[in-house]
Amino acid sequence: VFAVLKEALQQWNPAQDPQGLLPSRAIRAMGTLDKSVPGLAAHLWDLTQPESRNRRAEAFIALRQLGLESSDLPALSQLLRSSTGTGESPALRRFVPQAIRDIIRQDPDGAAPHLQGLVQILAQSDDPNLRFSAAAALAGSPLGNDPRVLESIQTRMREGLNVSPTDRRAADVSMALEVAAAAGPAAAPLIPDLLVVARTSHQAYERDAAWQAIDAIQPSLRKE
Repeated sequence: VFAVLKEALQQWNPAQDPQGLLPSRAIRAMGTLDKSVPGLAAHLWDLTQPESRNRRAEAFIALRQLGLESSDLPALSQLLRSSTGTGESPALRRFVPQAIRDIIRQDPDGAAPHLQGLVQILAQSDDPNLRFSAAAALAGSPLGNDPRVLESIQTRMREGLNVSPTDRRAADVSMALEVAAAAGPAAAPLIPDLLVVARTSHQAYERDAAWQAIDAIQPSLRKE
């Protein structure tokens, strides 16, 4: 089956299928196969490379369906580095850090040797978008106690509050709220900023998400 799907991708004719329905369906179908199929995971990782711009998010979703492990963290870190630029898929910007968080939570010992690159991004990158993605990936892990993680999340909440819904920063606020909740009690220093969002955001979903994050960090606060 994999060979047939791979051939369909290779034979896709954009002139006959400008919306790319055939490659999208083929990649989704790959995500339903057994991960042990020879060459399957490697082919999907190839499709997450920058030169496959229109297929990157679909290939990543298929890989996530197959199941990601701690051994995939180097490739995920590289994908994180290449998916924060202008014009990149919002799905990648949100779900790649989320996938890294999930792996760290499920296999902390196996993940530990692969996380130094994310810490280096926090320490050395001049790109605030990339630092935020690294912070989002590390939140809730032992390395999430790094003050730069909370600082990056806090900055995104402050910069994106009540901007236009079409502004990229608005999407980053939602992601920052999700990450704060995932960090749990370690994100206690973010409570003042979360309260500002919960009380002043023009978007109901942001207010709700802020209260959910507060409940995850300090459940008793709403009762006080």
